[in-house]
Amino acid sequence: MVTTSACGGGGHVAPAVDAAVDAPPATDDLNDPDVPPRGEALLIPWLAAGHYKAWACEPAPHPEVFPSNHGDNRTCNNSILHTAPPAIGNYPLDSASVKELYADDDVTIIAYAVSRKINDNLGDGWYWFENKPGFVVDGQAVPAANPCTACHQCARRDFTFAVVP
Repeated sequence: MVTTSACGGGGHVAPAVDAAVDAPPATDDLNDPDVPPRGEALLIPWLAAGHYKAWACEPAPHPEVFPSNHGDNRTCNNSILHTAPPAIGNYPLDSASVKELYADDDVTIIAYAVSRKINDNLGDGWYWFENKPGFVVDGQAVPAANPCTACHQCARRDFTFAVVP
């Protein structure tokens, strides 16, 4: 079970989710250091290669900040998201974040949460991935009942909370 928080606070418990929706397109590039590929089979090796570590990253892991349910984490934003002009509305296509999820020791990475803007739609305009034990999300257009979109819809701008300064 996964505890999630609604926009107004108060958590609820959601079952483990496997939300694979779309197969990744053949155009996703495993070697593009600034844009994570879609689909667990491509994304896991890309994460292991550490491409995202060259992005704009928070300096160290920290406890989750409401309304997050990611536990201790550190966020990195690619150059597209990091340099997006401050505004309202959608982020540019291929804006992306990687969130490292840590064990209680704040040293051991136990999972990742990844988001990537893939079209101009709100909600289904993002690819979502998270691989915590007992909780896997891997897809686009994840249903609104899914904890990713249920929580991220509360963000001030385009389903994105953590923009690294």
